[in-house]
Amino acid sequence: DGGYDVTGKFGSVISKFPNVDAASYFPAGYVTDGSVDYTTQIQAAVTAAANTALIFPSGTYKMGLVTINNPMAIITLGKVTINLTGSGARFRVDTSITWLILRDLIFNGSGVAGDDHYALAPNTSAVVIQDLLIDNCSASNVVNGFDASSAKRVVMIAPKVMTTVGENAGQGYGIVAGGGNGNYSEDVLIIAPYLYRTTRHGIYLGATKRAQVISPIFYQHRNGSAGWSYKSALALSRGEDIAVSNPQFINCADECMGFDDSDTFTGQADNFQINGGSIRNSQDVCRALRVGIIGGTPSADASVKRMVIRNMTIELNTNLSGSNRDIYIADGTDILIDGLHLDGAQAYTSAKEIIYVEGNGSYYGAVTVQNISGRITGSSDKSLVRIDNAICTGTREVNVFNNTMTGLSTRPSVGLISFATAVTNTNVRTDSRQEIGIIGATPTVGLGKRFYMTQSGATNVTNFLGGAEGDEITIRFGDGNSTVKNTNIYTQGGLDFVSTSNDMMTLQYRGANWREVSRSVN
Repeated sequence: DGGYDVTGKFGSVISKFPNVDAASYFPAGYVTDGSVDYTTQIQAAVTAAANTALIFPSGTYKMGLVTINNPMAIITLGKVTINLTGSGARFRVDTSITWLILRDLIFNGSGVAGDDHYALAPNTSAVVIQDLLIDNCSASNVVNGFDASSAKRVVMIAPKVMTTVGENAGQGYGIVAGGGNGNYSEDVLIIAPYLYRTTRHGIYLGATKRAQVISPIFYQHRNGSAGWSYKSALALSRGEDIAVSNPQFINCADECMGFDDSDTFTGQADNFQINGGSIRNSQDVCRALRVGIIGGTPSADASVKRMVIRNMTIELNTNLSGSNRDIYIADGTDILIDGLHLDGAQAYTSAKEIIYVEGNGSYYGAVTVQNISGRITGSSDKSLVRIDNAICTGTREVNVFNNTMTGLSTRPSVGLISFATAVTNTNVRTDSRQEIGIIGATPTVGLGKRFYMTQSGATNVTNFLGGAEGDEITIRFGDGNSTVKNTNIYTQGGLDFVSTSNDMMTLQYRGANWREVSRSVN
């Protein structure tokens, strides 16, 4: 009957319907080498193809801005390349429509940011596409690739965006979902996307509900761009229920993954899941992961909630310096970093670490780092996890368990976990066997098993805080300034113990008091 059968390709989205031949709108003797601007003809064909399929014959076509105002499928017979020309060239959806399909289209922009070229975009964030399918389409040298802001039920199969231009706000995006002004993208599935040399974000999922990204590849994101400025290859912001599986980040600069929220948007970023994948050969000062806004103080409902990253292999970046870390947790609630394998040489100064947990007032819940393995080479004084001042002296929860990194520092209070100041927070816990530095008359010891005590002057130690029934701790004294008082601490013979350097004492917590098990006096 002359219809184009797409049942097998697109399932229930559309079945069988008439089509419009784009060639019938081109002039006699039209050329397909991209040398002639056919914007007017393509617009006429798009308008005529409302609720049907527009079929492009193979070839290369020059096109400016073409608007879409009705449901339709744009499908090719053979290889079709669209060379975008003039200011604002793209397929632009101007009114809300029930469905749209793009299949097998190649978009080439001018590579000039001022030309503002896209492959596909809505006119405003209020324009909603109810069902959007982008199948095997690519865009190169564009300001932005495929913009699905506010679209519902989005499927992208093997989309490719190669080289975006511009990196200011609204520029340099490969794939976008999630609109503004209260509009969400919903039910988004992106399968095997390839992002090459994107300049701001490879994939940006903003206000997005229920999304899954499968096996994305990010190659040379922001390659050669100096500095660091939250321009993440994979950016998740303000969304809910987002899962990313097996992402690959290769030769990226700036930041591989950045997850945050905003005080200005309704709803909390909630339930981000990253599973598997790898980061390799990061350039410049590229982080592996940032959660939250560094140095920021968002309200509690504007921080990331329930974020999990697990089973990823990360080649550590030797270029990091200053305040940069491979993984930076700035704020959030219930953050789990689990099962990562970290490997590589480190060029950090002695104060640096791989994972940094910030405590500037913008962090509102638990962070757990567990089951981390790997090694550091070319380094002698590094930590896996660093705990910031405000957490050391506050009440926020941090758990560091079952980590087996090698090549870390053997100095007290460095190793697997290090602290910006003496810890009084009983909600910081670790099973690390390293010695943790303590100081003062009533130091907190609930976070470990082995401790190294020093004092700035003569100090009467009257209690060790944070003990639980059955806990056993060993304290090595670094000087002769500590006198352990026989008060809350039951010492051998009921006598105070005056330390000398390298003395050791083992205590066990029973019945709300510490009881001495053994000592070694040197």
